[in-house]
This record gives sequence, C-alpha cells and structure tokens, in this order.
Amino acid sequence: MLNAARASVSGCSQAATWDPGPLAITARYICSPAAIGPSPSPVPTVIRLSHNLYIQARLRESVPSIEESPVSRPLSATRLSAAVAPAAKDAANGAAPRAYQRIKDHVLERIQAGEWREGQMIPSEEELTRLFSVSRMTANRALRELTVEMVLHRVQGLGTFVAQRKYHSTIVQIRSIAEEIAERGHAHSAKVVTMESIRADAAMAAEFGLARRARLFHSVILHRENGIPVQVEDRRVNPALFPDYMAQDFSRATPNEYLTATAPIQKVEFRIEALMPEEAMRAALAMEPGIPCLVLHRRTWSFGQVATVADLWHPGSRYSFTGSF
Repeated sequence: MLNAARASVSGCSQAATWDPGPLAITARYICSPAAIGPSPSPVPTVIRLSHNLYIQARLRESVPSIEESPVSRPLSATRLSAAVAPAAKDAANGAAPRAYQRIKDHVLERIQAGEWREGQMIPSEEELTRLFSVSRMTANRALRELTVEMVLHRVQGLGTFVAQRKYHSTIVQIRSIAEEIAERGHAHSAKVVTMESIRADAAMAAEFGLARRARLFHSVILHRENGIPVQVEDRRVNPALFPDYMAQDFSRATPNEYLTATAPIQKVEFRIEALMPEEAMRAALAMEPGIPCLVLHRRTWSFGQVATVADLWHPGSRYSFTGSF
C-alpha cells in the first residue's frame, strides 16, 4: 500500500485528502492561477510529494480543431446550465436581459442547436457588436465570460472557437484505458506498434534497480477511442515478474489488464508533464503542430520489485487527468 504523502508548495492555500481504495494520498494543491502569474500558453506547475511522487498541474485552455471530431458531442448540461443562469435570473425578475447576456444567450442557443460545433470558429467581437448594436466592450464581456465558463476558447490572432470536450483519465487509480473508454459509451481499439526484448540503458536500469544491460520487455501500443488516437503507451516490463508478456495479444486486451491480473500492485509513483512531441509521436496521435502532449510517467512495484515503467502520451487538446477528493 502506498503511504500517505504530503506536499508543500508556494502559492497553495487549501489541503485535501482522497482515498482511492489501496492508494491513500494527502496533498496540497494550487488554489489560484494568480499564484503562478499570467501566461499566454499552458504553464506547468510541479507539486512534489514525498516518496518520489509528483503531480504536475498546468494552467490550460482547449486548443481548437477546425474539423469536427467523429466523437464530438454537445457540451455538458452542467457547463451550459451555468452559462445561462444569469439570464434565467433576469427572466424570473421580469427584467429584460442585459446586453452582454443577450449575446451569451445567442451563442449558447447556436451551440445547443448544433449550428456551431466543437472546434468551430464563431463570429468575431466586431461582428457581434454590429449584430446586437452594442459596444465592443459589451461583446468582449460576453465572449470573455463564456470562455471562463469553458463554453468557448479564444486564440489570440485567430479568433474565438467553440470549446472542445476533453477526455478524462484518473491519476489516482490504475485502470485500463479500455475500461475508461467503455464507461464513456465509446469503442476502444488498439494497434501494437512494437513488441521487443531490449537491454536496459543506464537510465532505465536505474528506474528498475537492475544492472545496466539487464533484459527488459518493451511494448508500444496505440490506443484509439471511436477511431481517434488518444494514447500512445510506451512501456518497459520486468521479465522476472512477467515472463509471458511477449506472448500476449495486446490488440485484444490491454497491457494493464494482463499485468494487474498477473501480479498485485504494491506501490505506485507517477508524474505528469506537458511535453512537446516529436514528429513521429505527433503523427501517431493525429495532432496539429505546436500542441503539447500530456505525459503520465508511471512506475509500479509488485513482490518488492519494480514491475513496469510506462510513459503514456496523450494529445493535450483532447485529454485531461482528473481525481476526486
């Protein structure tokens, strides 16, 4: 069982505890982006826990995709309900909606009707100013509030887009990606890119606590959700614990399913980083240039040994990590 760990980070003002079954972690987390300062791009912030545990959170916004994804679906009712609440209050009081609220209502109606889809550009501030006969400041406020409410995403120099839905993965439980995708009502598929026996270099030997050039198994699996790439799983495995690893068909069952069924997990450490992918990784995940990946580096132990070390690469514009407290 993983021991409770504590974090201490400048700019954090609130503590929380979660207990996801066998993993019990106590951590402090960043309570305000102001603790980091403004930035035009995602800013990574590392929270270091004891026992070599890391959580890296980042300030982020959705990156628009011009073409609609086959797995796109309307924005969540929670987000839309939060956005229309001010208008409902005005109506209940018998007052006419404020000018900026009329613009917000217009945008939300178009999204709900499916006229403006995720990743699609919407009319500019200038166009909305003319359409509603309001000041530029009023149009800006409407779009700014919808951006804060995660209904829209604004890209400086390009325009304003309908925000994309993000896929979510937990960081406090070891679960199969196929199971997570199935829970969303979607279809999982996998392509085995690499299955090989390798010799550990100095860095990987240190990760496993083995001698340099010790034998390891190496697999690279591309996971898709409804045909859309969502993860490249780059994994090294200890042959002493999983001698039959190379004989498995990971296009039918995930490595996670095989590993957890073969040996119990005793301990886990992980870190999450925002990294720019190389060209081959960007192509495998069908990503636009300039978009970072969210990379989960995870090391697990079984029977007192390091069992596996995995780097899980996800497109930053289509994925996020979540946890519950």
